[in-house]
Amino acid sequence: MGEKIKEQTYQEGKFRKLITKVLRKNSSGLTIKEIVILTGLPTHWIEFTLRKLMNDYPCRLEVSSNFEIRYQFDFRKKRYALFEKWIEEKVWNTEFEKQSLKQLQLLAQKYTKHQLKKDLFLEKIILNYIQNNGGKIVIAEVIQLTGWSIREAETEITQLLANYNGQAEVTTEGVIVYTFEDFCENQKFEEDLAESLKVWERPIPFFQGKKKRFNLFWELFQYSKLEKKQLHNMEHYILKGIFHRMQSQINPDREMHQLLEQVKPHKNYSYWWNESISSSLYEMLMMLTCTYNKEAIFRKKALELEAEIIPQENGQLTYEFGRLQRELSVIASLKKDVC
Repeated sequence: MGEKIKEQTYQEGKFRKLITKVLRKNSSGLTIKEIVILTGLPTHWIEFTLRKLMNDYPCRLEVSSNFEIRYQFDFRKKRYALFEKWIEEKVWNTEFEKQSLKQLQLLAQKYTKHQLKKDLFLEKIILNYIQNNGGKIVIAEVIQLTGWSIREAETEITQLLANYNGQAEVTTEGVIVYTFEDFCENQKFEEDLAESLKVWERPIPFFQGKKKRFNLFWELFQYSKLEKKQLHNMEHYILKGIFHRMQSQINPDREMHQLLEQVKPHKNYSYWWNESISSSLYEMLMMLTCTYNKEAIFRKKALELEAEIIPQENGQLTYEFGRLQRELSVIASLKKDVC
């Protein structure tokens, strides 16, 4: 009597090792069908294991030539707490090194808590937006909410897929739409709420924190961070300009002033995630950051957003954001659909 194909029970350690092995050998990523062929494992167990791997390693989803989702993992590093792990593994011998260890542990704990607080805040922002948009989101919208590059947004959204039972689907236009059924509430779309969540509507105030009396060191510390905050806000206003003019090619050498003037804020939003900002913030920002090379900031963002660079006859360059425009067009047509 011939051999029969037996039903496999889930063995996390074995399956994880096998799937990780084939993914490591294929650095450009694999689809679920390809992993099935290479491992011989059932599809549902592969999907379950991939979701667990997303929790541990950075992962990006891409669209294959057959319009299937390709999983691309970076196994060189684990998510978070790397600094703490290095401290634990290193052997410390001398008394000086042991004292240094204590300082490094405190620094690592402080950094990890700060990073966790920041990550949780952005996670709340994204989840609020998803809930207000029928449980669906695309990478272009994640960028609008966070200011991340395309690569960063693709990596971080997979963490939400793993944490909140999300699903990724490819449309006929080749766009990956991330759907979270737990947030598919059939509620009325609030334009003000959606806009208030955008990163350019959440500028960093120039001065934060309360002080009871004048303190020279506190003042110097605040001023030392001022330039970084200004640059941070300027980058996000330029990002707003890019999304505002995305339907046409943008020439930063000729259109930068017009680009920023068109997105000048006219409204302040009052939500828990949006601190009270003076209406004159934009004018103050333009005045204090006028020495920045805004064109260079634009080119940096265009590179992060994988814009197509088109040379002109006069030697200047224009930028086209076809991918982001396509994603926003697709998600706009899905917004009214019931999950």
